Amino acid sequence: MPSPLCTVKDGSGAIQTTPPVATVTPSNSVEIVLADATGVSTWSITCIYTDETTTPAAINALLTVLGPSKTAIFTAPQAGTAMIFQSVINGGLNANGATDPSLTCTFKISTLTAYGTHVVAANETSEHGSSGWLPVLNNASRGAAFTGALSFFPSFYKSSPDGSALIYRRGDSISTPTFQARYVGTIPTSATLSTASFACSSTPTAPTPSTPFESFAFSGSLSATGSDGVNDPSYTVTLNATYNPGKSNVDPSLSVTKTLSQTIYFASDVYFGYSSGTSITATNVYSGSLVTGFTDRLQRASAGTFSVTTPGTAQYLYFLVPTSSQYTTFPAFAHATIANLSWTSHLPITITRNGVTRTYNVWRTSSTVATNTTHTVTVS
Repeated sequence: MPSPLCTVKDGSGAIQTTPPVATVTPSNSVEIVLADATGVSTWSITCIYTDETTTPAAINALLTVLGPSKTAIFTAPQAGTAMIFQSVINGGLNANGATDPSLTCTFKISTLTAYGTHVVAANETSEHGSSGWLPVLNNASRGAAFTGALSFFPSFYKSSPDGSALIYRRGDSISTPTFQARYVGTIPTSATLSTASFACSSTPTAPTPSTPFESFAFSGSLSATGSDGVNDPSYTVTLNATYNPGKSNVDPSLSVTKTLSQTIYFASDVYFGYSSGTSITATNVYSGSLVTGFTDRLQRASAGTFSVTTPGTAQYLYFLVPTSSQYTTFPAFAHATIANLSWTSHLPITITRNGVTRTYNVWRTSSTVATNTTHTVTVS
């Protein structure tokens, strides 16, 4: 007798019979095939129910049905999705033209959650298997799935100086830096720390994390001067926190690991200001302290909005950034009120600050700007 039962193939994996539930991999090409086409003149396949993260219409929009071969193909959705498909042969009618329930069947295709478990679709009955959806819900109740919120607040907090920002000035030394983590829902059952550094002069020793895995005091100091023309030195701390509910009767070894990284950078100052001269030297900008007429900003790129107020004499605007490749080689300037104000590049100069000497690219306006005026320039 003709049958509406189908098989499911997940990518290049093995053919799965249905029921029970067929498990597929997110983004894989999934192939649904009528198991036996004997005595079948027509076949239709449709997704009729899903879980709350998608809709039948969205799944059907992905479905390509190849009638002659009694095959349908679609791309598996994201992890943690459940879909109920309906297979109908011969229009659901027997040889006498009467409706025959045996010519229609439903079955479930599922992508697993990050915890390796199934979810339930709307109106699901026995499609998951002979016990229906009971194992899905009861496994969760028994601890087979960890459902607490596992994300971290997305930041570490470092010790002073320089406040809460993660940018220090080249030449700074951070003694016994301390990192902190915050968790949502629950603390982990174990944690590890790893570090990576680039062009640092000294690096601290990471501690062995201990419960509640919220504060990590490093021993030693962290410092960096970097080389002239080289991108900013950096020091990265990565926390791997593992959660294990430890209460599962189904899978006591179930665990979930979350990872969070934070990086400290040692940067240099960007300078913006004015001068009456058609060229400047380092001492016109910084000589033990910032020279009148210039502002500075500790940042890792050239982009930003900068403002200075010129005095009552003719002045040129100047912009200076380090020569390393992380800064735009030829920045674009947009004056807030002066349209088409042109800028020209000048010979680089070297500025020593915090014991570190860096070469700076110099840009100047081609003409003087209005006096006794606040000039705001956006650099991109």
